Amino acid sequence: MDLSQDYKVGNLIYCYDWDCEGAIYMRNAKTVERYQELTEKHPNSEDYGIFWAFSNKQFDEGYKLLVKRGFIKDGEKVKRVSAISGMFGASTKHIESFFAFYADKDKLIAAECDPQEVYFYECNNHEYMYDWDGDAEPLHIIYRIWGREIAEKIHRVRPNLTLDEIIKR
Repeated sequence: MDLSQDYKVGNLIYCYDWDCEGAIYMRNAKTVERYQELTEKHPNSEDYGIFWAFSNKQFDEGYKLLVKRGFIKDGEKVKRVSAISGMFGASTKHIESFFAFYADKDKLIAAECDPQEVYFYECNNHEYMYDWDGDAEPLHIIYRIWGREIAEKIHRVRPNLTLDEIIKR
């Protein structure tokens, strides 16, 4: 592991691991484990009256499950998230409730995690060193969770696109 030169952003000390193509190594990260814990949590779609279907067979199975679990009565229509989505729900309310799980999770991340640590973690996760758009995906995550003001303050690596270009995508 070649971790020869340290850099500092606020109290966070990091370096690049050149044996791993420039992955970012944070020496004193305090919230990354909590971030990983939160991002690994996902709702059980069956508890929300949601299913995914990309074939008639999958649709029939998902529909029958909604009936069996009491979300709908046999013969009732279900809602599709969009024309290009394979996600269906018992109602708009059920779909909104499912997505609210993720919004609530983002609120926890914003309250409990350091945005710079999350940014560096996501740079590695999205392999910024290989991505033509550099750090676009990690910065978009920061923007989505913390908003523009925080995203503009992030110490960026490989900023191939401006924040405005990232937001417009």
